Amino acid sequence: MGRKYIPIFVGKTESAIKQSIEECCSKSIFIENCSRIGDVYASLDCFVLASSSEAFSLSLTEAWLAGVPTVSTPVGAVLELEEQYGRMTTLVQVNPSDEELAEAVLEAIDNREIVDNAKNVVKNNF
Repeated sequence: MGRKYIPIFVGKTESAIKQSIEECCSKSIFIENCSRIGDVYASLDCFVLASSSEAFSLSLTEAWLAGVPTVSTPVGAVLELEEQYGRMTTLVQVNPSDEELAEAVLEAIDNREIVDNAKNVVKNNF
């Protein structure tokens, strides 16, 4: 994504994965425990959920409610929610390439209509 962006990882991160991330981007921020998750969402330009499997993702739902642009794989309830309520996230395939993720992040950041729809859906229904 370039120097302009700083990745933030929230939650426990395996040491081997953390080391690999730090080699790619020394500016990465790791937050293992956070009692005020809203502060984290408020700091994000984009939330990425690149899971290979998921149910009804609480973190994705929180990002939507916080009005944060999101990128997600089509797992769990995502496709069902979009079928019922319209587009709520920028989708990427499971195991996307670095380039696909970067393009999706830039697309998500530029599409306020999707962000507003997702926020309204969560606010009014969940």
